[in-house]
Amino acid sequence: MKLRRKRHQDGSVYLDPRVNIWYLRYRDADGNRKAERIGTKKEYSTKTSAQEAAVAIRDRIFGVEKGEPVMLDRVADRYVAERMPVRHTTGRGYRGKLKIVRAKWGKSVLPLSPSAVELWLKEVKKINGELYSKKSREHLKSILLILHEAAMFFEMIPITANPMALVKVPTVKAAPKSKPRIVLTKDEFRLLLARFTGMYRVMVLLAACVGLRRSEMFGLRWSDFNWLLREVFIQRSHVEGYEDETKTESSNAKLPLHPAIIEALLEWRLQSPFHADSDYVFASPILDGEKPLNSNSVQRDYLRPKSIKAGLKPLGWHALRHSYRTWLGEKGTGPEVQKELMRLDYCDVAGRLWSWSSGSEPGSECHGRKRPSAMNSLNGP
Repeated sequence: MKLRRKRHQDGSVYLDPRVNIWYLRYRDADGNRKAERIGTKKEYSTKTSAQEAAVAIRDRIFGVEKGEPVMLDRVADRYVAERMPVRHTTGRGYRGKLKIVRAKWGKSVLPLSPSAVELWLKEVKKINGELYSKKSREHLKSILLILHEAAMFFEMIPITANPMALVKVPTVKAAPKSKPRIVLTKDEFRLLLARFTGMYRVMVLLAACVGLRRSEMFGLRWSDFNWLLREVFIQRSHVEGYEDETKTESSNAKLPLHPAIIEALLEWRLQSPFHADSDYVFASPILDGEKPLNSNSVQRDYLRPKSIKAGLKPLGWHALRHSYRTWLGEKGTGPEVQKELMRLDYCDVAGRLWSWSSGSEPGSECHGRKRPSAMNSLNGP
């Protein structure tokens, strides 16, 4: 019996001219012809770019030969194709950091040297020559951690302890420092609120007295409110024209509403031309209500100028959420209730919630199951 040598196959990249779609054609283990879609001609204008995109598909189908060196770019391609977070804003942040990492380490063989990575994190700079902040450098380390984990998951490198866990992000004196959190006092918030009317007043109330993220606030529809139970159901986010799921699983939750906020909401609903249950609460009239207003534009054109006129620092939406969190601590709200109201995921969040408040010390127990409202303390003396 004549033995035939097993041939290594990579498949071939082919453009179907009828639909202008690139395919990877190959034979499976039984010799049957197969084809996997790579993308359109518009996405990959040349065969070279289509072949580069096909690398991740080849790795998934054929695997990596034992002992074959695996470069970071190869892992990154497959990670983007198969494991990149689908949420728009999360994926955008990952892609931005991934671009920086690939520029330096794309052609390097995994696993990377922890000492070499730590030295790079100390020196890495932006295009303008400015050093990255420590927070940004921590994000770069996280991407490298993720890519090494992905390489092990894809069985492209041996499964061992992640070498990037040994890397410490060094403190660099010349690097820009993180901006201090802006937290408003109750009197400062009253000054700010007095500058707003109508729709914009409702926005400020929701951000500062319910603690909504801007993506959650601009994703609200009238159907999300239960007026009888005085609560709102946070179940989506909307950023930069994209409607998406909430930031975390625990962010998808129902929150209590103070009667004053309900009154402001109902008053705005009477004024708004978009008042059907399916309409966005803050619908854009320019887009005929099909999408909400842009949170960045509202911050730039209204929130920041109004805060300056009120004698405060220029504010962003997150400053109002930080203020809400602080007011909860000042009111004596226990860590578990704070976590529930802020809708945070982390297991160590309780200690951090207290450290974020104005010097308050954590209590041993929550104050029952009553859900406090920042409006109560704002209306008080």
